[in-house]
Amino acid sequence: MKRIWGVMISVLTAAALLTGCGGRQDVAYALVTGEHDYAGSKAAAEAWNGVQSFASAGTGIAGRYEIETDDTEAAAEAMRSIIKSGAGTVVCVGRRMETVLYEAQTAHSKTRFIMLGGEPKADAESDAVIADNTLCLTYDDGEAGYLAGYGAVCEGFRHLSFMAGSRSNQAVRYAVGYIRGICDAADDLALGASDVVVEVLFTGEDKLTPRTMERALELYDDGSEIIMGCGDAILQPVIKAAESRGGRVISAGQDKRAESASVLFGIEYDSAEAVEAALSECAGEDFTGGVIRHYGAAQNSVNLAVDMTMLSGLTADIYNRVYQELADGTRTVPEDEALSGSERVTVSIL
Repeated sequence: MKRIWGVMISVLTAAALLTGCGGRQDVAYALVTGEHDYAGSKAAAEAWNGVQSFASAGTGIAGRYEIETDDTEAAAEAMRSIIKSGAGTVVCVGRRMETVLYEAQTAHSKTRFIMLGGEPKADAESDAVIADNTLCLTYDDGEAGYLAGYGAVCEGFRHLSFMAGSRSNQAVRYAVGYIRGICDAADDLALGASDVVVEVLFTGEDKLTPRTMERALELYDDGSEIIMGCGDAILQPVIKAAESRGGRVISAGQDKRAESASVLFGIEYDSAEAVEAALSECAGEDFTGGVIRHYGAAQNSVNLAVDMTMLSGLTADIYNRVYQELADGTRTVPEDEALSGSERVTVSIL
């Protein structure tokens, strides 16, 4: 008989097992992924840690579930069973959960849903439909880019580049934040006019091609000291080019430092912090769903992966100060898509 769904329930504390009458409590918070999607997924593992932490603080029970997403009816039945077990808030992780959540958010209107790494869709080609009981989470790539750009200038880089494939919303957001961080660092260090040069290159391709490697080599040969690369198809050739030219790399959206000594910074996202913040929002009486939340420094959800002991200009004190100023709104990243510099920073779009 085909297994429709599997469940693993983590007991947070012995006290949380019991109700006032001495019976077992139902699962209050559920993390749901597609079958086999949990293993090897850092985001899912961190999200599960966040669910457990939040449940523990509220003396609730957390359950982790995997459901078979290829069979629509089976997936719907599995979700019904999870909610029937008592889960009032369900965290879905991964794009394979998009179609499952699309149906579930309407079928279970009293349940609150959190979607990490996707949006509810009828199918892969359809537009997202986010119901009032659903909150979608993504990360503030602009703030992540800001931290990278600011840190690179503090570390002494004056000729920087940004390289991505297609001009996607995410890539543009990274670039906008990267440039703003560079500009603010140049101002804070009181650098001279046009002391910093930034070159921005969108290759137009999100797949690995020989030409991508050539473009990365050209950037280093033209004077770029460090390149922020976005996407695996871009990062792989950028890292290879940096190794051959003695350049440095910033890996966007992931920490690639273990793969190459050329990678100075990685950009990481903290799914545990993001999910805890979202669960807290869902638990509030004034909860507002039907939206996408871009979590960043204010939710402690974006981080620059870096070994401060290997740096000479960027210090933990500087980083922590800038991070806190992003969190409290003292520093901001523009919402528009303008890739413009400043008196101290010249930006060229290649």
